[in-house]
Amino acid sequence: SGHGIRISGKKLGRPKNYADSKAEKKAAYKDNTDRIEVERKFSLAKRKFGLGLLLTKREDTTRASIVLSVIAMNIDRLAAMLLRFWKIVINIRFSYRQPVCHGF
Repeated sequence: SGHGIRISGKKLGRPKNYADSKAEKKAAYKDNTDRIEVERKFSLAKRKFGLGLLLTKREDTTRASIVLSVIAMNIDRLAAMLLRFWKIVINIRFSYRQPVCHGF
């Protein structure tokens, strides 16, 4: 297809008598790992950020709720990255300190 979209999964109809080629197996494996990653993100959004609890009825409020959940996910991710960065900076800062000698 022109947009780089292709259908993944088993083909319809009677199965082939010969095994899939190496390239087909590699593409199927990559598709499966990509799908798992996407499903993991949705699962996290449902569990941690309330995406599974949407009770809105109108389309605009539903969209707003989804956008707020995604923004909350991004803020959480950025906060975790910032915290890791500051932990590294603090560890580097204190690892270069010279021991203090008190006249002994």
